[in-house]
Amino acid sequence: MSSCACVVGKTGEGTILEELARVRSECPALRRIFIPDEAWPRFETRVKELLANPDTLGHNAIAYYALDRGTLGAMCSPIHRYLLDGDTPRPKVDLKAL
Repeated sequence: MSSCACVVGKTGEGTILEELARVRSECPALRRIFIPDEAWPRFETRVKELLANPDTLGHNAIAYYALDRGTLGAMCSPIHRYLLDGDTPRPKVDLKAL
């Protein structure tokens, strides 16, 4: 987990959303649990809506805000520790329940 992209966070290359897409592609906690492939397009659209209207609250964009504030690794840490074996969910994890 210590070498996961979620711990490293922002690199300063690209927008936060572009960086989140990069980190998500490298972090199984984001890619498999928090924002799976089928949810990414909706998530990306929602973040763009929130950025266009900053007065709107967006709890469903928490990973975006966590990356921006440098807390993404802390947010993903329990997922890495308890729900994943390396890059895959543990056998007892019911992804439909998440």
